[in-house]
Amino acid sequence: AATVTLSNLVVKNNSSYTGGIFAKGSSVSVDRITALNNVGRIGGLSTNGQTVTLRNSTLSGNTGNSFASAAFLHAAGSATVQNTTASGNNALGFLSNVYAAVQIEAGEVLVDHATVVRNTGRPNSVGLAIYFGYEERAAQLMAASAAPVRNSIVCDNTGGAGDFASDANLVGDYNLLGVISTTAGGYLGGTGNVSDCTGAQLANWLGPLANNGGPTQTHALLDASNHAINGGDPEYAGATRDQRTGTFQRVVAGRTDMGAFEFGAAEAPIYPTPVPALGPVALGALSAALAALGMRRRRAGDK
Repeated sequence: AATVTLSNLVVKNNSSYTGGIFAKGSSVSVDRITALNNVGRIGGLSTNGQTVTLRNSTLSGNTGNSFASAAFLHAAGSATVQNTTASGNNALGFLSNVYAAVQIEAGEVLVDHATVVRNTGRPNSVGLAIYFGYEERAAQLMAASAAPVRNSIVCDNTGGAGDFASDANLVGDYNLLGVISTTAGGYLGGTGNVSDCTGAQLANWLGPLANNGGPTQTHALLDASNHAINGGDPEYAGATRDQRTGTFQRVVAGRTDMGAFEFGAAEAPIYPTPVPALGPVALGALSAALAALGMRRRRAGDK
């Protein structure tokens, strides 16, 4: 029945049954964490709760032997992934399960401003970058989640069946997508989606995983011709910061971008408290005071 909160952590180079992090409770919140180079059935992060949230985090270089290489999120109620990067994870997939970078099982789902790129699944498997498996809750999901995937980049994931799949007919809005698989029985509809993203395009549109400010590494958006720049929901009214948190605005130039990184958002500079400028009258008074102080010191010295 516990509430579990994990924040401001780096968990790397571990090998265990569940991989890097396993969090279980009635409510699980994961914020500003880096899961790097962990190995297990789920490589980076595994959660189990009534509600689960994963925000402002990076999962990279993790290897999953089953389920998911970056994250496996199970929630009896709702699961939210926001401002999060899953990049360069590997799914070996030697068990007969779904092999994906991110796998989510929940009644209600929201994936908002995620960057899921360059993950690798086992060749000729059903591996996917993002897989939504709702068991028997597809009807509930369709009623509860109007558009569970929004403002995200899911592209250049190789070795499996594609970038995105679901076992329900879902609606996703304003996403940059690569290969959309129908092997799971569902399809992705919606508005504002760009579904022709290729690895060659992404090489020009997305920088390497790097320290671009904030507590976690991100992929910077490059090139003004990038479909992701100003490609997000024009009426977006969600989180006010991108994955880097702090002062990195979520909406720049009047419209949000796709993915975890906002192009053109800059960290506010930190300056020392300015010294007020003195006018002519104040300067004259200061000069007179200093002169008087000098005279008093000279008289004291004469004594």
